[in-house]
Amino acid sequence: MKKIIDLQEERNLAFKNMEAIVKKAETENRAVNEAEQVEWAKFDKQINDVDAQIKILQRQEELNIEFAARNLKKAVVTPEEKLTRSFDLFAAIRAKAAGRQLEGAELEVSQEGEKELRELGQAIDSRAINIPLSLMQPQKRAAAEIGTADGAPPIPVVPLESLSIVTTPKIIQDLGVTYWPSLTGNVPIPRMGQLNAAFVSEKSAVNTSGAALAKNTLTPRRVGASDFFTKELLNQTSPAIQSQIWADFINAIWRAVQKDLLTNVAAGATVCTGRTIATAAAILAWADALLLESTIENYDGMCYVMSQGQKGLLKAKDKSSTSAAKFVWEDNMINGYKAFATASMATTNGGMTNTCFDVLFGDFKAAVVGSWGGIELIVNPYTNDDKGEVKITASGLFDTDIANALSFSVIRNATI
Repeated sequence: MKKIIDLQEERNLAFKNMEAIVKKAETENRAVNEAEQVEWAKFDKQINDVDAQIKILQRQEELNIEFAARNLKKAVVTPEEKLTRSFDLFAAIRAKAAGRQLEGAELEVSQEGEKELRELGQAIDSRAINIPLSLMQPQKRAAAEIGTADGAPPIPVVPLESLSIVTTPKIIQDLGVTYWPSLTGNVPIPRMGQLNAAFVSEKSAVNTSGAALAKNTLTPRRVGASDFFTKELLNQTSPAIQSQIWADFINAIWRAVQKDLLTNVAAGATVCTGRTIATAAAILAWADALLLESTIENYDGMCYVMSQGQKGLLKAKDKSSTSAAKFVWEDNMINGYKAFATASMATTNGGMTNTCFDVLFGDFKAAVVGSWGGIELIVNPYTNDDKGEVKITASGLFDTDIANALSFSVIRNATI
């Protein structure tokens, strides 16, 4: 049976044919003749038949959605979901710390991670617990209860998200940064200046922009975080504790990625004239927002990004001396554009004596984050063995860059 989109195209074609018949008669200043009436009626019937079929398919789609919603709880759990639900992070760490081989779900997850790394052309560390990206989609653990030894009512365990790195930090999501997971090898990003077009006279050649194509390259770079944990802590079975420790590692890695991304955006953006590195040690004002916007072309979806200190400053700064209580930063907006503040903005001093930060404005869809595979955990039980501690290092392969420098403007080294 035809799909709705095919039927709609068929309907549009019939309509155009009917319209052509009428327009031809109008152009020739005459009535529609008998043969044309028969042809017009044929297309009219075709439209009615198509409308009937579309109505049936649309109603069937509504019923399918309704049926799926009613039977959602009966949905079959995929093997991947079963595996991640039964995976015990601490059990895997304890096994590695004791020099034992992984078993059960912990072995299956790590083997899946190794398989993914091989497919992506990455080296495999046999000492590591490899947690694959493909098994880290946000999922909910089944609700459970922890029994108590004294016979008291069991302690409810709140359903928790299982291992997840697919969900990027909120600031990257809110900015709309382009995210490319599961990359293989080095990935070139075409990068060129603005391509311009113009109207030309008849038989005249089109002027070329002369823009040279350059390539930025996303190259896998290791980003890691490590910490020490007592053996007593690693013997805990609480899903909440495991989830929190995992979240701490992932958040640390993403903070590093986020900081690298914003640093690259600032380095590649168009520097605002009059606020260069040499003269930028001045406090931000309303005029600076207008300068950032006037430096590049503006359209929907663009936004400001700056440090927390800059945000605090602009929330208390009037737009002008004659417009009291109309502040530069209001309701997380600056001059009609969304504004974000993050601790991931690096200090840039730039030779100045004051602590300075870059201030960014632009379309962050032109900023790119790439990742190669999932997260690797290395368990080291020896470094602090005299303290009964196990060192755990989590790392992954990431890189950041921008695809179009003309999408961003920056004020370098603005002081707070």
